[in-house]
Amino acid sequence: CAAVMTIILLALTLRAHGAPVKTGKQGMEGLIGRVTRNLDPMGQVQVRGEIWRALSEDQSTLLENSRVVVVKSEGLTLIVKEVEPESTEV
Repeated sequence: CAAVMTIILLALTLRAHGAPVKTGKQGMEGLIGRVTRNLDPMGQVQVRGEIWRALSEDQSTLLENSRVVVVKSEGLTLIVKEVEPESTEV
């Protein structure tokens, strides 16, 4: 019985080590957010329900309600770029 429990715990530990990061700086990269205060090039975005200071990656102006993706974070500032609108062509 103890051997089975040890094997199960070992398997769960190994699985956890291989899982992608979901918290911290690395966990923010790739997330989609929405501009809540124009980025010119600094402003605010909402990501996962949280408001963050954000900087446009290419120093461009992004208007309120634009969709953005987090490229990286520097301290408490997210570096973002606009999400390309999906094509509506058939």
